[in-house]
Amino acid sequence: DSTGQGIIVMNAELSTWKYTDVSNLSAPQHQEWQPTGVITFYRSPLNMANVRLAALDGEDGLNVLNTTVSLKNVRFETMPSDALDIDFSTGQLEGLQFQGSGNDALDISGSRLHIKTISVTDAGDKALSVGERSRVFADQITVRDATIAVATKDSSLIDISLSLIHI
Repeated sequence: DSTGQGIIVMNAELSTWKYTDVSNLSAPQHQEWQPTGVITFYRSPLNMANVRLAALDGEDGLNVLNTTVSLKNVRFETMPSDALDIDFSTGQLEGLQFQGSGNDALDISGSRLHIKTISVTDAGDKALSVGERSRVFADQITVRDATIAVATKDSSLIDISLSLIHI
């Protein structure tokens, strides 16, 4: 009913989410501390497969920080700001779909990632933003209707192959 205040996992063992549907949550608020992610994994490895995340109302729908991440067949729908924010992490992303991000679909900072088969439709700002010395290897990226398809900054490197961009 949109009153839920998100999920935070900190300093935990591996979390595995399979065949899960999460929608209509807002970012957690706890006194002076307000994380940017509606769903946040901090120093907690994450494996997600066959998951749908929709209408997560916060600065970041899913925020992964300082850990390893494996996302496979995850769908991000109707996010008012960034859909997926990965900070200072390593991992693999495959088969992700982004539909209707208010800001960036995928925002990467200080991370090392391998990305394969990603589809972005209707991103309000960037489909893929890479910064803070990140190293990203991307294959089979499809972008439709984004203000900016790919942005890289802060001595980051992105290697993209076999991709299709319609702006």
